[in-house]
Amino acid sequence: MRFAIGKVKKVAGVCAVCISLVGGMAFAEVGKSGWTIFQKAQTTEFGGAAAVDTENAGVSGALYNPALLGAGKQRELSFVSESGLTDDKFGGLMYGQPMKQGMIAGGVVYYDAGKLDLNWIEGSDLKTESVSAQRDIMGFVSYGRQYARNLYLGGTIKAARSDLAERNSALALAFDAGAVYLPSKNIPLSFAVQNVGVATKFDQKENLLPTTLYAGAGYYHKMKNSYVMPAVGISYNMVDEKAIPEVGAKLGYDMLSLNVGYRINADEGAWHLGVGFNWHNMEFGYAFIPSTYLNSVHRISVSYKFGTTGNTGSAAAAAPATKTSDTKPNKAAVKNESRIPKTTVIKKKTAVN
Repeated sequence: MRFAIGKVKKVAGVCAVCISLVGGMAFAEVGKSGWTIFQKAQTTEFGGAAAVDTENAGVSGALYNPALLGAGKQRELSFVSESGLTDDKFGGLMYGQPMKQGMIAGGVVYYDAGKLDLNWIEGSDLKTESVSAQRDIMGFVSYGRQYARNLYLGGTIKAARSDLAERNSALALAFDAGAVYLPSKNIPLSFAVQNVGVATKFDQKENLLPTTLYAGAGYYHKMKNSYVMPAVGISYNMVDEKAIPEVGAKLGYDMLSLNVGYRINADEGAWHLGVGFNWHNMEFGYAFIPSTYLNSVHRISVSYKFGTTGNTGSAAAAAPATKTSDTKPNKAAVKNESRIPKTTVIKKKTAVN
């Protein structure tokens, strides 16, 4: 019986590793590196545009470059969800809070690769067990602020856990660091290093973190009721020794925005087609990522920004800027009033005889 149990664990471990690689192919490049959860954390915007967009910066910018949080101006709650490869699912909840200097953000994201049937022979009987192929969960805390008129800096700390076939698990601790520099007010340059850290092994198998270097640039052109922002970027996975250039653009008109991108040298998910819609303080996003070999990915996001644009989240900023006449007189009105000639009323005294 001990031999059978040991064999079951071995088979489960092998199957778990295999399904992990298949699950990771859902737009995480296949190579030496693992930890799908670090590579799946994305929004409905094309990555090349999201990594440089300081004009529409929000809490989701922390997933690409934490320095973008320094350009955020409002409290924001954001949710993103994704479905693609068979039963696999991805989702995340994030919140950002502006501070006196900069913005702090935190969130939790998860990945579920779906169910897997394990089959083995115990004695003369065929045994079957349905297990979760892979489940990952990651929590993060990010901070970004503006350090100079044209420079933003930020960092992220991430902790994750991954379970394979409900038999093996591993832990990881990593950090990101980023900078956004604007040589001109409409030309943002983005630089980031992601997933630098350590991880434990899955039983005897080492699963390396996907440590990545990123550089990108964009050009933001504002028109009357619209804007356009072409963007280019390149990511380099230091573990897999693979570079993936990307090019795309984001266009906005009134409440509607479109974003499209193409990743060169990507094994899967090369094209990205996205749309966004703003209504008051709500923002809805949808992205379609067609696939060559696997099922296409559908990604949705919903965000809510508290207060009005320019709100720093403090009580002073949230207070209405009206009724100033109750405390201080209007200087212009006082000045004009002083120019009006005053009428002197002369009362005649009646002599009393």
